[in-house]
Amino acid sequence: MKAPSPNPYGYYYPNSDNSRTYKTGDATPFQQPGDYNCFGWALGLNRWFFPYEFGGSGTVADVEYYMADHGYAEVGSDEDWDIVFWARPGGNPGIQDDEVTHAATRSSHQPDSYIWVESKMGAQERIVTRMTDLDNSCHSYGAVLNGNRVLYFRLGD
Repeated sequence: MKAPSPNPYGYYYPNSDNSRTYKTGDATPFQQPGDYNCFGWALGLNRWFFPYEFGGSGTVADVEYYMADHGYAEVGSDEDWDIVFWARPGGNPGIQDDEVTHAATRSSHQPDSYIWVESKMGAQERIVTRMTDLDNSCHSYGAVLNGNRVLYFRLGD
């Protein structure tokens, strides 16, 4: 099913394209039973997951430790991975250096040579889209910006 609008207010994912973005889950109002965000989705949890729950304040180091502790290995972008995280580089106002801002899973839907991910922006609908369509989101929550640090993890064997 095509998403009605992966870009509801013109700022979540400005590169998204309705012709190749598919809705895979309904919006989930914040703090209601069964709600979840991008981190909850990527980690396989049916709940809202806050960055501080990685330990510390949700930095790259916190995520790396959390993921290793839960059986995931950090891998390169050219390897087989299950979960991807984006973290803002240092120097962004109001954001701690290397704070993780968004997560997605690798989608089983891979119709072309691009990498497709399944993702959720806060309480918005869950979508499948090209990973490149997430570039340069400019909303502070869930930002995926060129120059961000990107972390890839695969569940251990």
